[in-house]
Amino acid sequence: MSSRRELASSMFLGWRKPLTVLVLVATMTGACNAAASPSPTQNPPTAAATEQPTVAPTEVPFPTGPVSLTMWVTADGATKASFEGFFKDYQKIHPNVSLTVEEYPFTDLHDKLSVAIQAGTGAPDLALPEISRFALLLKGSQVGLVDLTDRIAAAKMDLVPSLQNNYTYQGHVYGIQTDVNPVQLYYRKDLFEKAAITTPIATWADYIAAGHTLKDKAGASIMAIETTDYDVWTPIMLQYGCNFFDTSGKVVLDSDACRKAFRFLVSLVRDEKIAIPAPGGDQYNPTFWGAYGKGDVAAIWGASWMLSLLEGFIPDQKGKWAAQALPNAAPDAPWDTSTVGGNALVITNQSKNVDVSWDFIRWLLLEKPLPDVVYAVPNNKARWNDAVFQKPSDYLGGQVIGQLWLQQTQTLLQDGAPYLNPDPNNTTAYDVFTRTALGPAINGDSTADTALDAAVAELKAAVGQ
Repeated sequence: MSSRRELASSMFLGWRKPLTVLVLVATMTGACNAAASPSPTQNPPTAAATEQPTVAPTEVPFPTGPVSLTMWVTADGATKASFEGFFKDYQKIHPNVSLTVEEYPFTDLHDKLSVAIQAGTGAPDLALPEISRFALLLKGSQVGLVDLTDRIAAAKMDLVPSLQNNYTYQGHVYGIQTDVNPVQLYYRKDLFEKAAITTPIATWADYIAAGHTLKDKAGASIMAIETTDYDVWTPIMLQYGCNFFDTSGKVVLDSDACRKAFRFLVSLVRDEKIAIPAPGGDQYNPTFWGAYGKGDVAAIWGASWMLSLLEGFIPDQKGKWAAQALPNAAPDAPWDTSTVGGNALVITNQSKNVDVSWDFIRWLLLEKPLPDVVYAVPNNKARWNDAVFQKPSDYLGGQVIGQLWLQQTQTLLQDGAPYLNPDPNNTTAYDVFTRTALGPAINGDSTADTALDAAVAELKAAVGQ
């Protein structure tokens, strides 16, 4: 048995929680965030990762004696083995360096890392936190991570600014997201053809119309909306320009953008009745994929790594799926993509081997060759010309999916491209929102507005506003 993270094949590992599922995998990698025209109060300036360094890092000779690094990752059956494999290649260049990878359950990893950082002792050299939990590491009177701003600039890393905004706090970059995760709409090509639905679907209004046609002519729902997790919500939240907090830490979940996004998502189930509440609650439950396997649900939106989940959970539908850009939310949002999930490489300030830790990160992002199969776009523009992105996908009927991913990635390069504002209370916000707003509204226990108001009130109380 393997985990959800074992479904990916690129450079790094991402996603958020393990899920037991039978799959065959190649090599491993990661997972994504985005929004509409951001308001000045929601999004900080473009990440400092693209700025010139104010003080260049001091050049130091690479140590010749033994160096032992430690790294903490999520226990998912794949990430630990993946980074151990990466490091074997790194040791061909620096045989004097060793790496011990320790793995912990998803929640435990982030809690343990946060406690160690705030205590000032017990933290590893390197870690791979997930985007929704990253802000936990910013809590406390002093950030316990190494500021990578000048190192990134000195290494001439050409990163995606909107992604780096996720890890930029008070003007300093504390992590590098491993992959770009543009969101697409994946759909059952055969069922859409049966219903005579023309693709690509341009707008969400067209998507709703297609959902009714699909229901009438093919007997399938167009989506399964999660009630216990937020991988389906986050792309819509960000596409519409919604965030939990503005840059001053004020709760803005009750903004017009958030309300429009949430009403839209809920309406697909409660009003339009073209989508269903996710069987089992979320994408991490095998029951969820049973509905897709039976053809009861015919589409899903998700990041580039969603392809690996489709291949792993419903392999017998090979050749029946296709992908297109996410429908546009204009006039409420100008974007035809978004992003969800993602992991960042970080160095803790307790590391006694900061320079070597950084050299490993630099090598991994700039020099390590890509594998033959990828399910994500590396967060480094220099890698985007690799031949692997020209390969057709057998699962998607020969579609050259890498080109679609790269096209959507170009959208995320635009000024104002959406991202999750890295507030230290994002973890609390996600938990409150999922439990108090998302589940009750999608399940029909509350209206969208009432559920959102309840979540806003609870979140404000939780953070003292």
